[in-house]
Amino acid sequence: MSRLRTLVICLALTGGAFLALAANVGLMFDNAATPADGTLLQYDATTGLAVEGPAAATLSDIAGLAVTDGNIIVGDGTNWVAESGTTARTSLGLAIGTNVQAWDADLDTWAGVTPSANGQSLVSAATYAAMKALLDLEIGTDVQAYHASLADIAGLAKTDGNIIVGDGANWVAESGATARTSLGLTIGTNVQAFHAYLADIAAIVPAKGDMIYFDGTDWVKVDASGAAQDDVPAVQADGSIAFQAQAGASIVGATYTLPFTIPLDAGTIGHPAFTGAGVNDMFTSGTYASANSLTYVVEIDAEAIPDTFKWSDDGGSTWDVATVAITGSAQTLNNGVQIKFLATTGHTLGNKWTFVTTGGETGDLQFEIQIDDSADFASPIEENDSRDAGDGGDGQTGCEYSNGTAFVAWPASGGTGAGVARAYHGNSGSYTFTNASIEQGTHYYWRVRFHNGSAWGDWSLRTHSW
Repeated sequence: MSRLRTLVICLALTGGAFLALAANVGLMFDNAATPADGTLLQYDATTGLAVEGPAAATLSDIAGLAVTDGNIIVGDGTNWVAESGTTARTSLGLAIGTNVQAWDADLDTWAGVTPSANGQSLVSAATYAAMKALLDLEIGTDVQAYHASLADIAGLAKTDGNIIVGDGANWVAESGATARTSLGLTIGTNVQAFHAYLADIAAIVPAKGDMIYFDGTDWVKVDASGAAQDDVPAVQADGSIAFQAQAGASIVGATYTLPFTIPLDAGTIGHPAFTGAGVNDMFTSGTYASANSLTYVVEIDAEAIPDTFKWSDDGGSTWDVATVAITGSAQTLNNGVQIKFLATTGHTLGNKWTFVTTGGETGDLQFEIQIDDSADFASPIEENDSRDAGDGGDGQTGCEYSNGTAFVAWPASGGTGAGVARAYHGNSGSYTFTNASIEQGTHYYWRVRFHNGSAWGDWSLRTHSW
């Protein structure tokens, strides 16, 4: 094969450029379209085809890069460099967890879910409040808002028989006995305690004209037929009462007990007059226990949960107590005066109620009783003044009163007008006596009056007879 010393090859290049190859000269660009700075390819018999000019350094950079599995050639602004997949993702703005979402099995699960219209509405809700509205969970509308009072109730012991009662500050659990006190129903103080004698009376079925009689063991009924036991009074056809005896029995010298009611003059508690606007729901009650007439003012002093009030017994010149929480139950001020609000909230600050009380009888009581066979009591055949002899009376022999549980001896006057205390006014009293002048078949009359330590009251308006 002949050797060509000089070979010129012309190749068409962009813009009319040519590559020329000459022996010992090399392949070079020719004409006006020669690459920048005369870049050329040169063949050398020893080194072969080589790049000369600026391109030589760039290709040398690439030739020197490590061909590590996964490497990518990237320009760094100066040279070509090899980057790992992680670095290349950062260069491309595709860093996992920063620019693009990392794979997660949960996302695959959610990607398979087709959201409902409600679900889309919930996810797109702008605020928590909007979410709660969509779910019908708005506090104070759909669900109960937190309140300290409800937390108090939630923490109470659920002991059998406990009752939830307000103590003025919180809700507390009270036993039945304590709750009765809170309700003003203390047995033996506010309500009548059980007693076998009362059960006897409750078991009696009454008819017109009947009366009851203590036979020494129980209370029994004596009917209007006139059939009476020994020493038992029988009701007569005219409505009066006569003592009769069974055949062969005598009532001379028998013992008799006459009952009466101790008067209760508790004074009065006036109806409240309202001043202001808004809720008017306060009422008065109680048993007034003062001899003085007073002007009470009750005024709302805070709108809260519950509202509170202050009160005065001198017309508002001074305030006895302030910031008293409204309970909705009867609340005692003083002197036995009670008030009650129907609502615990909703009152207007400054609203007030004014009412007046008038004094009643508060002194200890003694009594005088007269028995006669004539309604004019011109010559009583039996009478007794329960005051001490030193006070002009006959003493307390045969005189008793009920303390709510049993009949006990009537107190002595002791020269000071002492007697049955105010707490027992309204209860029953009795006088037991023996008189040989009492005769079978005769009608007798009796009346009673009371002394308060200062003066006698009037005789009982209704004259009793038997």
